[in-house]
Amino acid sequence: MNDPRNDPLPTNPAKKPQRFIRDLAWGFFNGHWQNEFLIQYADIPSFHAQFLSRNSGPLGQYIMNRWENRPPDARTLISSRFLEYSHESGDPHIQVFRLTDKGLSLAGVASAASVFISYRRSESTSFAMLIVCRMKEYGSIPFLDEQPDRDDQAVALKLGRPWRLDLKDAIEKRDTVIALIGPTTLQSLAVRQELDWALAANKDIIPVWHNQFQLDNSDHVPSELHPDIRAAVTEGNAVHVETERPSQYEMAITRLLSNFHLIT
Repeated sequence: MNDPRNDPLPTNPAKKPQRFIRDLAWGFFNGHWQNEFLIQYADIPSFHAQFLSRNSGPLGQYIMNRWENRPPDARTLISSRFLEYSHESGDPHIQVFRLTDKGLSLAGVASAASVFISYRRSESTSFAMLIVCRMKEYGSIPFLDEQPDRDDQAVALKLGRPWRLDLKDAIEKRDTVIALIGPTTLQSLAVRQELDWALAANKDIIPVWHNQFQLDNSDHVPSELHPDIRAAVTEGNAVHVETERPSQYEMAITRLLSNFHLIT
C-alpha cells in the first residue's frame, strides 16, 4: 500500500474524520509515530477537544502540512469511537488519547483509487465528469483529459505537450482504467488506442456500458475490433446502466465507489 498521507483530501466534509484516522493508524503501524495523541480537552465551560500542533515530530508536521493545523474536530473522533482516553499528560488542560481498535482497523483501507477514465467525448463526456466529481468527494481524483487541473493533481493534459504520449504515460501510471462504453465508443480510434495501451501494461479494465450499448449490435461492437479489446470490454464483469435514468447512473457510480473502497 502506498503512503495514503499523499492522497488528495476528500471534498466531502463528512468523509474527512475517517480519512484523518486512517492516516493516523497507517502512520502508527508504519512507525512514523506512537499511538499517543495530545488533545486539549476541557469540560468547563463547555465540552471542547482539539488536536494540538505541538504533537511531536512527524505527527505534528503531518497535521500542519496536510491539514494546515486544522484537522477534523477531536470531539467527532472521540464520539465516533475512533479515539479513547489513554492517560494524563501532566497538564490539566491536555490529555493523551489513543486509537481504538475501530480506529486502528482503518489502517488497512485502500489508498485512494488510481484511475484513468477512457471515453469518447461525443458519447460520454457528461458521465465521465460526473464520475470525477463523485470520486473527488471521497478523496480520489481520476485522470480525465478534459478535467481542469485546478488542484495540480495531474488530472488534465498539459498545453503544449505531446498528448498521445501523455495519455499513454497517464495510463501506465495508474492501476485501473474505467472504460465508458456507449454505442459509438468502440468506433473511436483514440479509445481503442487507450485500451490497447491499458492491456499492454496489464491494467485492470472496468467496462461501464451506457446509452443503450448492445453487445449483439455490430455497429456498437465493430467486427474489426481487436479480439483482446473486444474481450476486455464485453466479456468482463461490466457495470451496466440499463436505462437512461438518473437513478441508474447513480447506481453505477455507487458500484464504482464501492469497488475502489471509497464507500462501504
